[in-house]
Amino acid sequence: MSYSDKDGRAHLEQNVVVQSAEQRMRAPILDLYFTHNAQAAPNGGNNANAPAGAQQISRAAGAGGVTVEQSSRKATAERGEYQAATGKFVMSGGNPRFMTV
Repeated sequence: MSYSDKDGRAHLEQNVVVQSAEQRMRAPILDLYFTHNAQAAPNGGNNANAPAGAQQISRAAGAGGVTVEQSSRKATAERGEYQAATGKFVMSGGNPRFMTV
């Protein structure tokens, strides 16, 4: 793993798994992009537990064969990208596949 605070980016290699309560993303290579939380969210918003100045993942980009699992759904492709602002994954390259498990 390498990390650049200046760029707000972490680069991870070798069987990377990133997981939240709702989804899991696996890839041989994964870049995480961070944004700084200027202040904690008021009234229990999404970032209510994050202290002011904390970093949050804004985007995750995987390559080399990406698998995303969410509930009973699973997607695979050569590349996969997650955008936190929209909560969506975009799978591309190779033969992207989507299935329910």
